[in-house]
Amino acid sequence: MTKTDKFETTEEVCDYLAIPWPELRAALARLHAAATKLGDSPHADLRRMDLCHSIRLAQDTIFAAGTDPVPAYTQLIDAAARYVEAGHALPLATSERPDPEPQTALDSTANHYGALWGGFSPSHYFDEATELLRARLERNGFDLSRAPNERIVDIGCGGGRYSVALKRLGFKEVVGVDWSQEGIAVANARVKEAKIDGVSYVRADVLELPFSDGEFDVVFSNGVLHHTVDPKKGMAEYGRVLKPGGRGWLYLYHRPGGLDRLTHYLARLLLKRASHEVCRRYCKSINLAANRIFFFLDLWLTPIAEAYTPEEMDEMLHEIGIKAWRRCERGSDQDLAERIYQQEPFAEAKYGVGENRYILES
Repeated sequence: MTKTDKFETTEEVCDYLAIPWPELRAALARLHAAATKLGDSPHADLRRMDLCHSIRLAQDTIFAAGTDPVPAYTQLIDAAARYVEAGHALPLATSERPDPEPQTALDSTANHYGALWGGFSPSHYFDEATELLRARLERNGFDLSRAPNERIVDIGCGGGRYSVALKRLGFKEVVGVDWSQEGIAVANARVKEAKIDGVSYVRADVLELPFSDGEFDVVFSNGVLHHTVDPKKGMAEYGRVLKPGGRGWLYLYHRPGGLDRLTHYLARLLLKRASHEVCRRYCKSINLAANRIFFFLDLWLTPIAEAYTPEEMDEMLHEIGIKAWRRCERGSDQDLAERIYQQEPFAEAKYGVGENRYILES
């Protein structure tokens, strides 16, 4: 599989996501060329970030219309390209970006996410995460009545909001694991602030979990392993620490992903060399809430973001020794899977095959 961090052209992105529409492909190439011509400076990064944000907001309007989204989305990308081209004659501030310190993908990912967790409001950190997770589990038949007798590990817990949500949903003990020092610090501060018992955190690489074989009744990983340098190794660790007869929850990015996934991977390409600090400052300057900043910058700026077809998921789950699994048909009200389940018009063009969320049994 082609590594997503290696993409340099929109054609590579479109091939990866199985985007079939020739006119859209041509418009994407034109936009990428125009955005690249802006050069490398904080000012250029700011313009590209504003462009990505504007495209994402326009996508929502197009999808809400209930008509075939492909023609309107193609017109959007073409108009964006023309807008950037028209601005080439305008002077840009040319101050150079400081060269970032060399980092491994692991440290870069940890630092990226560490900078995003601290600003979540209490309602977004505690209540939103709990209700999102409750809907996803209950609508897909995950039996929460067993939780009070189960010890669960949250692999790639970040700032710990889903670890806390799992505890609030009734699990006996929750252990969160992440490499980000900032994320672990936020997680510990939150549980202390809320006086929540039964939740602890360990700083470790999710590809080298510091646990014994079969140590946990339940293994949970929500959108993490696709950001690692070796997702299959991460999957093997996932299976290793799950006890025989245990169960799990797993989410990895999906493809084909339709126009929604295309918007995210286009932003990844346009912002590939952008200053993360400039992108964060842009979001704060327009008063985006911390959970919305996370929504945008999560996939846009992380070094690696692999996506998998359902067939590839089946193969990986079989390889790590999972006995039974099922792909979740439903989600929270905001999830792509729920929109497909509710038969939103033109759902396939918008969302592709839907999200790779799985309930597993070892």
